Amino acid sequence: MKKDISIASAIFLVSLLVGVLVGQWIVISQPTNGLEAVNIKVDYFYIFAKNLSTCMIFALGCGVITVPLLIVQSGAIGIQAGLWLGLNNPLDKLLVLLLPHGIIEIPAIIISGALGIKLGKIIISHLRTGASIKTQVKQLKRYYIAVFISLVIAAAIECYITPYIALWC
Repeated sequence: MKKDISIASAIFLVSLLVGVLVGQWIVISQPTNGLEAVNIKVDYFYIFAKNLSTCMIFALGCGVITVPLLIVQSGAIGIQAGLWLGLNNPLDKLLVLLLPHGIIEIPAIIISGALGIKLGKIIISHLRTGASIKTQVKQLKRYYIAVFISLVIAAAIECYITPYIALWC
């Protein structure tokens, strides 16, 4: 699983960095001052359900769906960060808004991607050698649980703490 986490991490980081570069080069017709110009309504169950569904698609995507969607998801995060920075908003404010929940949510995304890659390998191994799927999938159960718990916590932070941080910044 460590190798799969490394692969998913590399995919996430490269896509994120490319997204940041793309976001900085996008032409904005009417610049805003970041979050101050947007009316944000934060709903815990919406955030949790969106993140959980995304992570489960990654985790169950068997690599085929997992990798392209991981690229798109992390690229989209990068583009948003690039737009933020392209509007000359400070990096430290971006980090203050993202890190409290992102430090929990991003590893959950990466682990979900790794689970999808691993599940694809398990299925390929089963098709090639007839190796037992049940035993190998059972070993992944703790990772699925960890992702779920992480997303519960990250959504709570994003919903109940980050908006106050945004007002403070």
